[in-house]
Amino acid sequence: MQKEVDGIIGRYTVERSKSGNFDLESFEMSIRSSLHGIGCRMLEMLVNADSGSYCGATILSDKGHQYEFIEFRDKKLLTVLGPVTVKRAYYYDREHRTGYCPKDRFLDIEGTSYSSGVRRMMSRVGAYRPFGLGHADLYDVKGQVNFPPPGPALFSTLGFSGERN
Repeated sequence: MQKEVDGIIGRYTVERSKSGNFDLESFEMSIRSSLHGIGCRMLEMLVNADSGSYCGATILSDKGHQYEFIEFRDKKLLTVLGPVTVKRAYYYDREHRTGYCPKDRFLDIEGTSYSSGVRRMMSRVGAYRPFGLGHADLYDVKGQVNFPPPGPALFSTLGFSGERN
């Protein structure tokens, strides 16, 4: 964190000595971006502090199926702070040929690569504006263009089953 602070202060000093001006918006955005980066790294450390949610060599599902631990798998997840990698234990039921990562259910990211915070932001913006226009609003809120483009996959992710109007 000290490195980011020193870099921003150094940039301020150089800009101020060269031109005598101060671009407040530029520094606001720079500070916000740095803090998002720090928060993103912290969040990634927190969601991975559990060693992938390893639950043992075998686990039972809600339906009584026995799942065997196979390996640890990474999942790219877009959060409101930025992209993070989630390390998860993957279990497989050989009899029913199904697998899952219990951590996905715990974090509410089953079947999606968007955190609940990102899904809420997309839903809120989409409720007020068409998704094509809302993409710019998400950019303003987040400060980065890494939200999905509008389309059927996005609607499915947000839980909408009908066609767009």
